[in-house]
This record gives sequence, structure tokens and C-alpha cells, in this order.
Amino acid sequence: MPGPLAAPAEALDGPRVRRLTRRSAAQRAVTTWSTRLGDAWSTAASVAIGLAVLGGWLASVRDEIAARAPVSGTPLPASVTATVSLVVTVAALTGLLDRLGPISASPAAAA
Repeated sequence: MPGPLAAPAEALDGPRVRRLTRRSAAQRAVTTWSTRLGDAWSTAASVAIGLAVLGGWLASVRDEIAARAPVSGTPLPASVTATVSLVVTVAALTGLLDRLGPISASPAAAA
């Protein structure tokens, strides 16, 4: 059976964790223009990669849909579509009201 990962003297207690967090936050709070420019470049590159992947996926889906024969009727009955729409609408309103005001969606939020 392996021993402990850290010696008890090296384990961080509450004050040490807060001190470490405060120091790391203070180091990150002081940013230079080059740091901000690097962050902006990284964000722009990530967004561009994500959009390229999404565009490739949409192109393949478009080709797949174009190859199918047109559908003559509705794929789902109207009652199923209405029920799903109602459930989505109620869920969206409940989420909105939970964030805005007195309604709570969970017992923990009510406490």
C-alpha cells in the first residue's frame, strides 16, 4: 500500500490556501499589454478554430440533407410538437423566473 502523497507538514491548511490564492490572484491582476494581447490572440484563435469545425460539420450535414428525398408530410404529429414546445417554454420561463425573483426551482434555493 503506497504512503501518503504529501508529508503532513507540507499539507496546506486554510490560511495557507487563502494566502496562496491571494498571491496567485495578485500576480494575475497585474497584466501588461503583451499579456492582454496574447490573451486576445488566444481567444481569437480558439473562436476561429471552433467556427471552422462548426462550418465543416454544417457542410457535411448540408450535403447529407440534400441527398435525401423531400418529406411529404410532417415528421412528428402536431400533438408531440406542441407538447415539446410547451415543455421547453415552461422550462425556459421557470429558469428565467428562478434567476429573477421569488420562485425557486429547488429546495436548496428556497432555504
